[in-house]
Amino acid sequence: MLLKRQGGATYIFAVDMRGTATHATFGGLTNLPPGAQAVVIGESRQIPISGAAFEDDFAAWGVHLYRIQ
Repeated sequence: MLLKRQGGATYIFAVDMRGTATHATFGGLTNLPPGAQAVVIGESRQIPISGAAFEDDFAAWGVHLYRIQ
């Protein structure tokens, strides 16, 4: 996982490196506006952020790119 901030947005790049389907929790996300959501780039879906964290599922070797504004 890699987190970068650019132009007022936070980007998270994540890859399942185990080769098996998995469920991941991304926590410790601070300084986000109330009601922030993680937009999954290229997948037409959004994940609500609650308690400075969000969760997502990964297929084996799956890659997800998130943008939080």
